[in-house]
Amino acid sequence: MVGWGLWLLVRSRSPRLGLAVLGLRAGYAVVLAAAALTVTAPAACGDLSGRWWGWSVFAVHLLVAAVALRCAGAPGLVWVATGLAGCAYLLSVVPWQAVPDAVLMPFQCGEIVLLVWLFVVSRRPAPDGGTTS
Repeated sequence: MVGWGLWLLVRSRSPRLGLAVLGLRAGYAVVLAAAALTVTAPAACGDLSGRWWGWSVFAVHLLVAAVALRCAGAPGLVWVATGLAGCAYLLSVVPWQAVPDAVLMPFQCGEIVLLVWLFVVSRRPAPDGGTTS
């Protein structure tokens, strides 16, 4: 739903970035489903256990979303927090772990700014008098 909402918001100004965000979010959902499957049926799935798959796709999704949001005219706080969250998630999965998770956690919470903003925007009245949702 988040990917769909982002696509709806940015498609008029940057349709390719909007589709990229939607595709990456869907890709993250597939990776998350595969991870859930490995927990419920580990013998049937082989070795899909690398946590970097899911977090890497999610991180790239947030980085692309930040660029798309900037192009779409979103408030600076929203796209900057989203981009910082993407960078923090990407740094958390690198093998050499140059930055401790405790340092990255506040930046990873930047995705919450995106979620709150999406909720607020979805409740705004649409030009035709209804809501945008």
